Amino acid sequence: MDKTLKILLFLGTVLRIGFLLYGLWQDKHMLVKFTDIDYSVFTDASRFVHQHQSPYERATYRYTPLLAWLLVPNITVIPEFGKILFVVCDLIVGYFIYEFLKMFKVTSKVMLVSLTSIFTSPSKLILFPNLVLYFPSFSLSSLSDLLLDLCKYLFL
Repeated sequence: MDKTLKILLFLGTVLRIGFLLYGLWQDKHMLVKFTDIDYSVFTDASRFVHQHQSPYERATYRYTPLLAWLLVPNITVIPEFGKILFVVCDLIVGYFIYEFLKMFKVTSKVMLVSLTSIFTSPSKLILFPNLVLYFPSFSLSSLSDLLLDLCKYLFL
C-alpha cells in the first residue's frame, strides 16, 4: 500500500469517526436528525428477521433481505452496528476504486478528483475541493448503497 493511499484512508477514517460521533450527538440532542429515516426502516426489518419473520413486514422496506440479515446486530449487539458497517464498506469501496484507477495508470490529480466526486455530491465538490478522497456523506447518513457496491466489487 503506497503512502498516498495510507494518508487518504487515514483521513477518510478520521472524518468518518468524527461525523459518526457528531451524528450520534445530533440524533440525541436536536430536533432534526442526522440519521436518515431509512436506517430506522433497516433496523425494523432486521428486528422482524431476528424474530423469524419477513423483513417485508415493515411496510416501507423495499431492499434486499440480505441487508436486513446483515443488520441483525443492530438488534443483538449495538444499534449503531449498521452505521459502522456502512463506514467500513465505504472505505473498502474507496480502496477498490483507488486500485482500479491506479491499474489504468490514472494520474494522481485526476484520481483525486475522481475519488472525491464519487463520494461527494457535486455541490460539496465545489464547496470543499481540497477534501482529500472521500467525503463521508453516504455511509454516515446511513445509506446502504456502498454496502451493496462492495458486494458487486467482491463478486466481479
